[in-house]
Amino acid sequence: MTELDKIFIGREQEMETFRRFLTEFRNTPSSETRPMVILMWGLGGIGKSSLTRKFVEISNEKLFRDLFAVERLDWELFRELDTKRFAIEREKVAAEDVLDGIVAYFEQGERDSAFSDYRKAKDQRIKAEAELAKLLQPGGDSQLAPVSGLATRGIGALIRWGGRWGKLDEESKEVAKVVEKYGESTIKAALAEIERRIKREQLDFITEPDVALARALGRCLKQKAIAKPIVLILDTYEIVEGVDMILRQVMMASGERLMWVLSGRDPLGPSHYREQKVGYDAQADDFQLRKVPEVTEFSQNDVAMYVKRAAPTAPLPTDGAERIHKATFGIPLAVKIAAEIWSESQNLRDIEPSSGKNPKREKIVSLLTERFLTHCPNATERQQIYALALLRRIDELGPLDAMLGRESESDSAIRTLASRYSFIFAQSYEHDSYVHREVRDALIERIRLDAPVRNAIKPMLKRAWQWGAERLAEREDWSWEDRVDSDSWQRDALDYLYYRLWEDMESGFMEIPAFFLAGLAYDTVFARAVLSLAEEIDTGDSRKRKRLIEAWESLVGFWWNDNDRRAEGIRSLSKAWRKLPLPPRDDKELETILKWQAAKIDLEQKDDNADRAGKALLSIIPQLSDEWEQLRERVADSLVQAGRKLLWPHGARYAVATPHAAPLFDAAFALKDWRGSSSFWHFYSASLHYANRAEEAVTAGQKAINIDPYSAMNHIGLGIALSDQGQFDAAITAYDQAIQLDPGDATAHNNLGNALSDQGQLDAAIAAFNQAIQLDPSDAIAHYNLGNALSDQGQLDAAIAAFNQAIQLDPSEAIAHYNLGNALSDQGQLDEAMAAYNQAIQLDPKNAAAHIGLGIALSEQGQLDAAIAAYNQAIQLDPGGAIAHNNLGLLLADQARKAGDSDALQRHVDQVRALLAADDHYGRACVESVAGNTDQALDFLARAIEDDSSRKDWAKQDPDLAWIRDDPRFAEIVGE
Repeated sequence: MTELDKIFIGREQEMETFRRFLTEFRNTPSSETRPMVILMWGLGGIGKSSLTRKFVEISNEKLFRDLFAVERLDWELFRELDTKRFAIEREKVAAEDVLDGIVAYFEQGERDSAFSDYRKAKDQRIKAEAELAKLLQPGGDSQLAPVSGLATRGIGALIRWGGRWGKLDEESKEVAKVVEKYGESTIKAALAEIERRIKREQLDFITEPDVALARALGRCLKQKAIAKPIVLILDTYEIVEGVDMILRQVMMASGERLMWVLSGRDPLGPSHYREQKVGYDAQADDFQLRKVPEVTEFSQNDVAMYVKRAAPTAPLPTDGAERIHKATFGIPLAVKIAAEIWSESQNLRDIEPSSGKNPKREKIVSLLTERFLTHCPNATERQQIYALALLRRIDELGPLDAMLGRESESDSAIRTLASRYSFIFAQSYEHDSYVHREVRDALIERIRLDAPVRNAIKPMLKRAWQWGAERLAEREDWSWEDRVDSDSWQRDALDYLYYRLWEDMESGFMEIPAFFLAGLAYDTVFARAVLSLAEEIDTGDSRKRKRLIEAWESLVGFWWNDNDRRAEGIRSLSKAWRKLPLPPRDDKELETILKWQAAKIDLEQKDDNADRAGKALLSIIPQLSDEWEQLRERVADSLVQAGRKLLWPHGARYAVATPHAAPLFDAAFALKDWRGSSSFWHFYSASLHYANRAEEAVTAGQKAINIDPYSAMNHIGLGIALSDQGQFDAAITAYDQAIQLDPGDATAHNNLGNALSDQGQLDAAIAAFNQAIQLDPSDAIAHYNLGNALSDQGQLDAAIAAFNQAIQLDPSEAIAHYNLGNALSDQGQLDEAMAAYNQAIQLDPKNAAAHIGLGIALSEQGQLDAAIAAYNQAIQLDPGGAIAHNNLGLLLADQARKAGDSDALQRHVDQVRALLAADDHYGRACVESVAGNTDQALDFLARAIEDDSSRKDWAKQDPDLAWIRDDPRFAEIVGE
């Protein structure tokens, strides 16, 4: 015994219970004639043997010392010494060998007269068999001829069953054949003759030889216990459980002065072997039955204490006991090995499960499973137990039938295995597994780590996944959508993949992408389950597989924000699924799913990808089959998402003018029924507005309100669409309704201000903008709109302040800088105006209006060459823009007049005249002034002032009118 074997931790309840039983045994009343039987049960490796050795010590404590003769018989030692008789399946262990073993233990090599009756019984059995053989010898009594070919036990079985021969077991097939051949009446006559001619005492050794020997041994033990009561501990009782009913006969005959402790038996109900070998019964009521509490795994505290005792110089970290307990299932044998490893390496990773090679961990698993299976010497049945441990779900035994090579007999097979090897089976078939959780987990880890074990059960696993393949083939003409929508198909698919991966990880893993892709489209829970199987079963140390699983997991919610990993997941899926030989139907559907997922992830990675993702989504629409209803809806949802991001990039409050969103919403509308979605119609309306489909935008906006009239957002959307059609009164009504529903919505107040401004109601508009700003001072657009309204009212100082506030909130908005430049220019602050225009141009170099504004300011400052360059840039950006051509022409005409170049003057004047509208009286006044046509210029100026009196102030400083400003009529027209 090693030093670690001497360590004994816990088990206080079990030991106290045994002390109580010893006290009861000591005080057995004189009226009691039944022997006391103590049952103790627990898994292999759980520490029952250590506890029985402790029972021996307890029996010799001061309270009980010299009261009992304590004997501990360990059948495992017999098994090691005599492998032919005991290292076999328990139901094949012979009763006589077990009885001889008990005698051998007590005699220890020297004959004990106490067992002379047992030896005498064995002699009587031999004589009875000889007497029977003599009767049945060839050429003897013809009446006995029909049974003369049977062995002694066959004759005994016929007599014992007394004509109830339908109960003859598998071992009695030859006997049954004889009955069938000669008929029952002939056989009964032969048996009656044998019973007449054999002595009664000899007949017992023919009909029930093992029972006769057992009762004789029981009487011997009863005689031996007269001197001192005996506590007989039978450890590793599982080994001899096959002759349990025979041993019960020994116990019954041994009397009340024997206490039997059966370590490895629970409960003492009818034996599984009762009807197979004997025709009598021995029930629990025949004994004083007691039970020690089930010997279970160590607690975390037990683990901590054990390791502390085993490795006193290597203290565990804070979570060490918890980690060891989890890694060993709390099984004492495994804890002992783990303590050895910890003492040597002080590295918990050597103890914990790992998918890679770890010899130290493998030692734990190997010894633990061997301990669990120590009483299972049959190689075939070991493989069956491994297969049973791999059973994925107990509500579907088809795979087990396939693994065991039987048809619809798995439940019977389980019960047979459970009867032979009950210590590794759950106490109730209602548990989550037929096999005990600890045993199952250890067996599965052994399969994962041990290639020879895995290879040995490969044929069974292959039969299991082929069973699954046949089930799936029944629905192979279904679309993937219909398959995944079926709960039964999902279960069958997971069964198939489970056994496929166990049988051949490499080949099975190649099939994961197809199932996973289908799950991505139709049921992410199923997709996660598929990946979980691959992760759980991985029998190798493949970094590539692990990386792929992590990448694919990111597509179903894991590492959601890791865009690089998600992109890698799509790329790897694209490569992997194409390697599978799929029918064209499946191939097309999965390819469509893959393209949709790629576009979806592209869209989720970055808002700037919305346009590209939208185009990719549009490209797969022709591939969508009408029967893929869910996939069509998923694609429609992604189209809407892309459209929204185009309209409101980066979570913007106000939509961006883009014509690219409307086609996405058109496609989404064609793919899915949106009748109940007010948000869809709201977004659709916005996209139509920016696609210049004003009438459709109003219709969509009204549908949104019809579905949800209490949404302020919907009324705002309708107001925008109505404004686009010039229906400002209706738009104002829509905005008022939005404000009534949500008075705190700053956007509604801002949009109301725009509608009022479009109608010229500047005071009301300014009030609305101010209300929007009060509700949300950070809204740059509201400040900008306020600046425009104030500028239109001529409140330039207030307008400039509003524009500056807008720019402070959002310096990137070019239009705000441009309008600030206009206001500053109108105030004559030309340097500041030019700075604002230049900033607008820097932010938006393609803004032709900003170049024109800059040209005007430069022209007013006399920087004519720079002004000409600004106008030319504006014309390059917007060749059809009349204002730039007009301003440039007037400037060039002015220069030509000053230079006295009449031809150039006339050319530029003609160009400008051609650009001006007939009712542009102010423009015509300017061109005629430069041309030298004073009377015409003054006439046009008078008309312009009559049209808009606000032009008077600008006319006083407009350089184009400098040529007529000295004429007295000019002063009369402008009011000087």
